[in-house]
Amino acid sequence: MNISGDIGFSVLGHTVAYYGLFIALGLIAGGILTWVLCRKLHIVFEDTITLAAAGGLGAIVGAKLLYLMVSLPQINPAHLADPEYLASLMRGGFVFYGGLIGGILLAWCAAKLFRIDLSSHVRPLVPAVALGHGVGRIGCLMVGCCYGTATDGPLSVTYVHSLAAPNGIPLVPVQLIEAVFEIAYAALLAWIALRRPQIQVLPLYLGLYAVLRFMLEFYRGDDAERGLLACLSTSQWISLLILAALLTRLLWRRAHRESHKGNMHE
Repeated sequence: MNISGDIGFSVLGHTVAYYGLFIALGLIAGGILTWVLCRKLHIVFEDTITLAAAGGLGAIVGAKLLYLMVSLPQINPAHLADPEYLASLMRGGFVFYGGLIGGILLAWCAAKLFRIDLSSHVRPLVPAVALGHGVGRIGCLMVGCCYGTATDGPLSVTYVHSLAAPNGIPLVPVQLIEAVFEIAYAALLAWIALRRPQIQVLPLYLGLYAVLRFMLEFYRGDDAERGLLACLSTSQWISLLILAALLTRLLWRRAHRESHKGNMHE
């Protein structure tokens, strides 16, 4: 599959950036899904939007901060006084994990501040996050950022004149693979939110995404832009930490349940 890799396309003399366009489409799709789930779950949509707005702000800040952290080796301190250089850093990429962590933290703070029950509003929000991220990844695919390693397999993408990815070389379409999985996760999580109230969607999504991201990172070709430590990328280490935290939580809950049953039998 050949993709031009252009930044965007022109409409009435104005350039519409693919990256921004698909982020906007992801936000719209996620917002619609949130509204539908809130109605079906009889959850106050306005409270959910309050948490979503706080989470969105935290996501932007967190995604940019993690991007700057993993990009530190490429940042030239001598140019930090140059406004254009700083502007170019701010226009640079975002790291999803930073956005996910920042979004959860600020949404939690907003729930405490406005006394909103976060646990109930998570159910419509988490599928929307997965959907929005999946649609947004298509923007990455179009421009060539977050590109994959070279491949001679049948499933590949070749860029013609991308500014981000190597041109003329078949690459693993990791952005497309992640987009497909994220959209599938959104459908699964939405179904669970509606049909399986006993299942917590946030831990499930974190676990599913951590496994997916850990595996896909082995096929990413932009190593210099993601930070590497002991042969694993920053996102892979975060994935392992999330999986370890989820496993610890599962074992603790199981031990607590067994202890509670034991006390009842005494």
